[in-house]
Amino acid sequence: MESQAVVSDSQEMDALNQLFQNQLLVNQVPQSVWGVLLSLSPNDYKTVLLERTKPTRSGNSSHTSSSPSRSTSKFGYFIGRHKSCDIRIQNLHISNRHCLIYRVESEGSDSEAQTGSSKVYLEDTSTNGTYVNGERVGRNASVELQDGDEIQLVRYQPAKDMAYFSDRFYVFQNLDLHRSEPCLFKQSYLLADQLGKGAFAQVRVAINRVTGERYAAKIIDRNRITQIEKRKKLDENFRVETSILSRVRHPSIVQVHGVF
Repeated sequence: MESQAVVSDSQEMDALNQLFQNQLLVNQVPQSVWGVLLSLSPNDYKTVLLERTKPTRSGNSSHTSSSPSRSTSKFGYFIGRHKSCDIRIQNLHISNRHCLIYRVESEGSDSEAQTGSSKVYLEDTSTNGTYVNGERVGRNASVELQDGDEIQLVRYQPAKDMAYFSDRFYVFQNLDLHRSEPCLFKQSYLLADQLGKGAFAQVRVAINRVTGERYAAKIIDRNRITQIEKRKKLDENFRVETSILSRVRHPSIVQVHGVF
């Protein structure tokens, strides 16, 4: 006899709503937080929320490559080994003050602010170099950071007898951009490596854009199923699977953390 799980609507909703209570999503973060340095090696480097802003009187958002002024440094985030740095990383190949990340916000109208007049910069103050998307920035030079840019503080070079360390540091997330995304899943998670693939679905690493927590995301492409009856069956199987797994709490059973 075929077994079937029967769950009431109220039970399902309570279980699914509970999934999101332990997660911090983009739409729950204060508006003052404009960016995230999302750790690509969470066992070695912590994810960092960014909210300091340096206002400028002029509406001109251009920037020079000169060294940061004291006022700019105050509103930015220094990364390095020194105890005064906002983000400290204990690695002998990283400079005391390796680089500075800061945001310059134009004092234009509200409509200008909404169209993205604010810009985020990374200034390289290191000896060994800072890399954005594999390109070296250059000492005392600045580069504008875009959403999804990968920041590499130093490169691991085994030929130089370096002790091993992970040289995948951060990927920049522009929360101002993601807050406007209507799809809650895309707004909240960054899709990374593919873990598996089937006829109608794929499994990929999904990284929480705020906390850096990693999950396995099963993505089902319903458009690949053209027959209505088969699609209905798939939808029902999906409903039953999520309703069961959302209520299961066992170390040997995969737990659902969200349904979109």
